[in-house]
Amino acid sequence: MNHAATITPSQMTRIFLSLPQYHFYGHNSTAVKNEQMFRLSLGTMLQEIAERLLTTSELRSTTMNQHQLESLEGLVEDIGALITHLNRKGAIQLSGSLTQTIDELRDLDNRLIMLLEQAWHLSLVVLKPECSSEKFDEGGHYLTLTLEAFAETAENRNQLLGLGWESEFGMSPMPRRE
Repeated sequence: MNHAATITPSQMTRIFLSLPQYHFYGHNSTAVKNEQMFRLSLGTMLQEIAERLLTTSELRSTTMNQHQLESLEGLVEDIGALITHLNRKGAIQLSGSLTQTIDELRDLDNRLIMLLEQAWHLSLVVLKPECSSEKFDEGGHYLTLTLEAFAETAENRNQLLGLGWESEFGMSPMPRRE
């Protein structure tokens, strides 16, 4: 799937400006503020994707079949769960070697941004009016896989920050996938 970036320059700028400044993570209050900004920008983009899916399903409810409408509803629920779990709070405690952990966090940040862009693109694909049922199912499947990869990457990042899901017993980043 080769495609040009579909996120607007202002959206991408917002994300890049919110990237954590890890050299400040020695001070918990600064680390928490950095995390809140980054997570908010990621959550905002996820929310925009969910709103687009929801709005389109409402506008085209008479032209989409029940399976497509239910698929879009499930995707919106998945995104809602991601946003909720992305808003992880707690004391940040970097694990392992500081230099190695920061390098890993930067790699995960880049992966989150790439997955977010992929989710943005796939949401556009499934919402095209001329999208056939087969293309819709394929795009929806890939969007689901992208959201799952986003959840897994966010969880790996949370683990490095000492903010893992285990702090909320029984919680999963993708509840429909349990």
